[in-house]
Amino acid sequence: MMSKATKIGVSGASGKMGIEIINLINKTKNLILNTALDHKDSSLIGKKIKNADNKSIQINFDFNDQSKDDVFIDFTRPEATLEYLPFCVKHNVSMVIGTTGFNDIHLKQIKSASNSIPILVAPNMSFGVNATMRLLEYATKIFGKDHDIEIIEAHHKDKVDSPSGTAIKMGEIIANTLNKNKSDIFNLNRSIKEKKRVDGEIGFSSIRAGKIIGDHTVLFASDSEILKIEHNALNRSTFASGAIKAAEFVYDKDPGLYNMYDVIDFQIKKHE
Repeated sequence: MMSKATKIGVSGASGKMGIEIINLINKTKNLILNTALDHKDSSLIGKKIKNADNKSIQINFDFNDQSKDDVFIDFTRPEATLEYLPFCVKHNVSMVIGTTGFNDIHLKQIKSASNSIPILVAPNMSFGVNATMRLLEYATKIFGKDHDIEIIEAHHKDKVDSPSGTAIKMGEIIANTLNKNKSDIFNLNRSIKEKKRVDGEIGFSSIRAGKIIGDHTVLFASDSEILKIEHNALNRSTFASGAIKAAEFVYDKDPGLYNMYDVIDFQIKKHE
């Protein structure tokens, strides 16, 4: 991170994650809120919020050519992310993308943009979740070939995509570790076919209820034992903290596609 203040832009300014990130930016040394965006129908459009320098930042629904962010943090929907992408490429703004629900075409667009700017994409910014994903690699090497694997995730009732991006990522890590194609072993909906569990498949279950922040459990089950690897988010500050660390990491990097493993490795080396 540079000694001067790094200018940060944030999307979803009225959302719970956007508010959490903005509050943390204002408390973080050497970071300064520079741009705040929200969806065009938001009641907050045109209103102003204070940054750490006591400067008023107007909430807009789109960038303007005066938006000179160093890093833009995006937690919205795929369609909004893809609208922000060309501006960031044009103005050489690094991106941190925590949005989920991208399809393969969207991911190809992000990959293409990363040839021009550094982009960090992670379905979950929590250090704990990303540490959990590394544990999954290890557990899969030991248990993956002779245990049934199920992924259960729970989120608040307003979450749109299902299964969660984090659950899908966990499944991808397991599939890659087993050298399997996810399309061959993912079972996202058992109600489609009335048949017993297929050996080697990864089953997904989703819960949407109340104000659950985000819970993920991976089961490795045999006839004689069950291993559970579980992560529970107690509040959104864990995601906001990870997003801030990601922004600090990606700011001065070369163009390319990065993930939270890169951030974790950077943090470990910094404290060695």
